[in-house]
Amino acid sequence: MAAIPVPTTPSSPILDELKLANERLESFAYVASHDLRAPLRAIMALSEWIGENLKEEYGEVPASVSADLTEIFAQGRRMDKLLTDLLDYSRIGNAHETRSPFNAEEVVLDCINLCRIPPDFSVRLEPGFPDFQCSKVELSIAVRNLLCNAIRHHDKASGKIVIFAGEKDGQGFLTVEDDGPGVPIEHREVIFEMFRTMSPKGGSGLGLGMVRKIAERSSGSVDVTGNPEGRGSRFSVRLPIREPGFARSGGDADDASP
Repeated sequence: MAAIPVPTTPSSPILDELKLANERLESFAYVASHDLRAPLRAIMALSEWIGENLKEEYGEVPASVSADLTEIFAQGRRMDKLLTDLLDYSRIGNAHETRSPFNAEEVVLDCINLCRIPPDFSVRLEPGFPDFQCSKVELSIAVRNLLCNAIRHHDKASGKIVIFAGEKDGQGFLTVEDDGPGVPIEHREVIFEMFRTMSPKGGSGLGLGMVRKIAERSSGSVDVTGNPEGRGSRFSVRLPIREPGFARSGGDADDASP
C-alpha cells in the first residue's frame, strides 16, 4: 500500500510509470477515505436516531439495545479514524512540500496542544531541539502519532510523558518516552507494520507505520526500546540535521532536500 519512492532524476518511462502509480494510489486513498466516509457517518447518525426514537416512543432504551447502538457508533468512529489515517499515509511524500527551516520545538508544542491530553496525564517538553532537515508537516504527523500512541496504550488512568531531542553521531533524534506498560521485545518490530496493533484498545494500526514512513523518507529511522528509567517505552526517531549556518529564512532555502 505504501507509495513507491520516485528518484529525483531526469524523466524516463520507468519514472513516469512510478509517478503514475503513486498518483493512482493517492486517488484510491482519497476515494476510500472521502466517498466511504459519507455513508459511514450516516450509519453512525442512524444509531443515535434509533436510540432517540426508542426513548421517545417507549420512555427508555433497553440496556441491551443501548449497548448495541453504542458499539455501532464506536466501531463507526474507529472506521472513520482508519479512513483518515489511510489518506494521511498515502499522502506522505506526495504533497511536494518545500522543506524550509522551521523551529522543531514550536512544532512539538503545537502537537501537544492539538492532542487531547487527559487531565491526569503530564507531558514535559525538554529544551534543546536541533534543526531537523525534514518536512515540517510530516514531523508534526509523526509527533502527534507518537504522543497519542503513548496515551492510548497506557494501562493506567494517569501517566507521564517526556519529549526530548538532540544530536548524536552527527544525526538528530527526537524521543517520546512514557511510563506505560511498555512494548514486549517480540513486538518491537511488527508494531511498525501497516494495520498491526498489539493492543486490545484498538486503533487503525497505521499510526506507527506513518512514523516509520516519514522517518525513512528523510533518510532516518525509528525504533522502540524500554524506558531506562523504569516501566514504559522510549520511541526514538532519528532524522538528519541541517548543515551549520543554514539560514532560517531566505529564498532558496525552501528548495533544500534531505
